[in-house]
Amino acid sequence: MEIRSASHYNYNKVFKLCLFLGIFGVHRYYVKRKRSGLLYQFTFGVYLIGWIYDLYSLINGRFVDSNNRPIRKDFTARPPALSPLAETDTGTMIILSLILGIMGVHRFWVGRIYSGAYFLLIWVAGIFLVLRIEPLFQLVALLWAPAFILWWVDFLVILFEKFKDAEGRTIRNPKQTRYDRKRYGR
Repeated sequence: MEIRSASHYNYNKVFKLCLFLGIFGVHRYYVKRKRSGLLYQFTFGVYLIGWIYDLYSLINGRFVDSNNRPIRKDFTARPPALSPLAETDTGTMIILSLILGIMGVHRFWVGRIYSGAYFLLIWVAGIFLVLRIEPLFQLVALLWAPAFILWWVDFLVILFEKFKDAEGRTIRNPKQTRYDRKRYGR
């Protein structure tokens, strides 16, 4: 049996995210499993079965991060050194922000879990109110207005390459070097 080193992600944080926001895939975004996080977000944790399996896997120490390392309770090592470039480029962020930004997908994608959860919860609450209480559109507008404004601010910040991921790294076009920035004034 192959012995793998444990992940650097905090077990307690992953467990709480899975328990409370797992049907939206927030715990998967946190451990950088972005594609399955997106799948969980649109299928309510793959119809709750995947969410229950993830809870079971976490409790038994079988849940793994994006590098296929298990997340365990007793691991206390430091995270790896950060690279100078963020993992995502500006083009991906613009597309995610335009298409799914009101649900916070662009924030989940770069590891900003809590603000992404804010967007998602406001969106879900607004949809619930629209479907259940039709005469209270003013309440829905009050719920969605801050998220809508922040969504467009995020889009503009991404467009001008000033958006930062959870570790503080700027999301930018990786093909553009510092020399190009100085030469063309971007």
